[in-house]
Amino acid sequence: MILGLANHQTARFTRAQMLLGVVIIALICSQLLIIGVTFMKMFVLIGQLILLPTFWQALKEFEK
Repeated sequence: MILGLANHQTARFTRAQMLLGVVIIALICSQLLIIGVTFMKMFVLIGQLILLPTFWQALKEFEK
């Protein structure tokens, strides 16, 4: 009787651990996704800052 109960508790515990692991992995993945998106935005912004002046210069040259 006691053994069966202990077994049941262990099974529940391992299931909880697995669930916790999945949740933690999901959280890490979402954090990485957010960081990646932020980096992409920064990269695009920096790229625009670098490219826009040359773009305007090219336009001015073209207009001449």
